[in-house]
Amino acid sequence: MVKPTQKMRVQEVWRIFIAIVLCWSLFAVSSPIQAWQASRLQAGVDLFPSFLAADTKIHDKIDADGMLSLVVLHRGASTQAQDIAHQLEKVGTIRNIPIRVFITDDPNLSEYKQKPPAGVFLSEKRLNDLDTIIAWGKRSHRTVFSPFEGDVESGLFCGLSVREKVLPLVNQHALDTWGIVLKRFFLRITRRYAHE
Repeated sequence: MVKPTQKMRVQEVWRIFIAIVLCWSLFAVSSPIQAWQASRLQAGVDLFPSFLAADTKIHDKIDADGMLSLVVLHRGASTQAQDIAHQLEKVGTIRNIPIRVFITDDPNLSEYKQKPPAGVFLSEKRLNDLDTIIAWGKRSHRTVFSPFEGDVESGLFCGLSVREKVLPLVNQHALDTWGIVLKRFFLRITRRYAHE
């Protein structure tokens, strides 16, 4: 395993900083509900790779062919999921590991039983199957990201917080129980949700 250099650390910090600035700018102007949801999605697309890059065990989640698999999980809006997948593919690499992106509408992620993806992005608000997705994330020790309000508070591992600015949001209870360890410098810039 290649040890990160100081230059790589600085690049990661800048990447996260730029993602946060871009996310903040999306929410700087008020907009209708649909545009607001689209802005949350875009902010999520910008932050999701940063969560994966901050995973200290990301190298353990590389596929046999040396790639990181990501999944966009939808519940019917496949065109929107494809758009998000294309945007994520443009990222190219995470921690110098090439990525590929799949799309599914199966909340059990059944086709990934042999090798779970490194991360899952929820492209739509889940209605009745959020508990299934939470159980999958906890069992597989994988990052499950939702840009939608209330999902992190309901038990998902990570998402985003929109207040005076957009920040990464971490469910502290999920972080403690899912076996995911994030880099300290990343945790310093996250907002924490403390499970009560």
